[in-house]
Amino acid sequence: MKKKLLFLCCLLSLSVVAQQQNKKKNTTTKSSGEIENTEIVIEKNRKIELPEADRNFEKISETIRKPEPQAQQYDFQDFTFRLPGVMPRFQVLPPASEKPQTGSGNYVKGGFGNYTTTYGELFLNNTKNSSLNYGFYGKHLASATGSVRKKESASGSQKAEIFGKYKNGDLQADVSLAYNRQAARFYGFTPSPLIDYDIDKLKHNYNLIDFKTSLKNRDLDSLLGYQLGFSIASTSDNFAARELGFGGKAGVDYIVSENISTALSADMFFTNRQDTKGTLNRNYLKIKPEVRFVKNKLSADLGLNIVSQNDTGSVLKSTNVYPSAHINYLVSRYLNLFAGISGDMERNTLRKFASENLWLSPNFVLQNTDKPLDVSGGIKASLPSGLSIALKVNFEKYKNLYFFTNTLADTSKFEVRYETTQSSVVHPQAEVSYQHKKFNLGIKTDFYNYQLTTLQEPFHRPKLSLTSSARYYFTDNLLFSVEFYYLGGLKAQNPADGKPASLKSIADFNIKAEYFILEKLSAFLELNNVLSQNYQRYLNYQVRGIQALAGVSYSF
Repeated sequence: MKKKLLFLCCLLSLSVVAQQQNKKKNTTTKSSGEIENTEIVIEKNRKIELPEADRNFEKISETIRKPEPQAQQYDFQDFTFRLPGVMPRFQVLPPASEKPQTGSGNYVKGGFGNYTTTYGELFLNNTKNSSLNYGFYGKHLASATGSVRKKESASGSQKAEIFGKYKNGDLQADVSLAYNRQAARFYGFTPSPLIDYDIDKLKHNYNLIDFKTSLKNRDLDSLLGYQLGFSIASTSDNFAARELGFGGKAGVDYIVSENISTALSADMFFTNRQDTKGTLNRNYLKIKPEVRFVKNKLSADLGLNIVSQNDTGSVLKSTNVYPSAHINYLVSRYLNLFAGISGDMERNTLRKFASENLWLSPNFVLQNTDKPLDVSGGIKASLPSGLSIALKVNFEKYKNLYFFTNTLADTSKFEVRYETTQSSVVHPQAEVSYQHKKFNLGIKTDFYNYQLTTLQEPFHRPKLSLTSSARYYFTDNLLFSVEFYYLGGLKAQNPADGKPASLKSIADFNIKAEYFILEKLSAFLELNNVLSQNYQRYLNYQVRGIQALAGVSYSF
């Protein structure tokens, strides 16, 4: 009996000791994460760019890969700094990309639609090794016919990318190699019955190759943070246009005290552009020093943008110094005010313009755009009900702001024209987003009031832009989403007389339904341009009418 009592006493003693150790362990764990709870995540305002580019209304929505959990990060010149930025990100809140996937996140998709459209997508990712992650992503989307003379308005895109990420202690290294192909045709003309033409000569394809690598420290407890990056970008078409660029980025930040940090970043680009009329070397260097201050409800940053570029033949200075100052005040838990003043030299490249307009003419003028002043201010409210509202207005000054107009020699192609004198843009915008259980809604409206001197109109730039999206899970297996896009106030320059010509407003309505047959198997149906509007985002280029695509998706 005594032995049994002695045995029970030993068990009780061990239990008490174990509980004390667990409490101590939990207390230690909580303490080690305390620094993350003290950080304020207020992202710095991104540069609000005018939406010159045509949205790819015929694009099949991609499955957005679910990011791995990461420590809190803050946006500053593409580099991570530990004190918060002071300007909230102003963007429509996107709905959840997909029904949450289990396992590694690998998936394969395939589909077929009208206009002889074929679609395929593959994502492979290694998740077995916590320190080494690598994978492959590929996508194909092409339509063999279009709305204008069938095969003459065919289009397509392909992408293949391999990527890798390695983590060793506080260091992280990333590397990727990608190939993109964008295919289009010059179908924006009226054929003459007396003139024969070769359809193959209408093809205009862009080939893009990208190599990127970066190294950064991931230790948020360290007073010193840094990041380095290097990139190579090659752009070419099936004619004589070529562009090869080498880029380097470096950033360092230092936490001086609990409330103050300093940061310094640099961006360098060396680009060679070739076409039938010769070769042009273009260099670009940006250095940005910055001091950040955070205390209680107030956060602010002060800095400079120092930019040097060598565009010849333009009205721009070779070296420019711009202000960079932003302030944010948290009025309450749900309301904050923000304001800022900044400037920058916007870097324009062949790749940038080709991403906006695939029908560019050879040897178009390529120059940067100077934005000497951008004054902004606004208010943002986020309510516990899931409703967020943001209002903002920008007063922007530009020199060498660019526009697209049809060439006189061939109206199916476009040249780039610049407003060489100073122009101004008043840009009010409003955003509403709502999240509640299985329902997400986002609406964003932008207004643009241009004041130009040499050009009659802001050719092919909208004066009103509306973007909205909604997503709802009717059941655990049925997902329904809608998108609506509107562009108004578009004007082109009539090549015949040089006068402005109004383009029909764009109203594009898309619907998508996805049914999860099994946990990893789903079928989808997507309808684009449901209203079947034969609009022209660019003069002479009518888009496809209603487009349907059906397919299946499997994750593994």
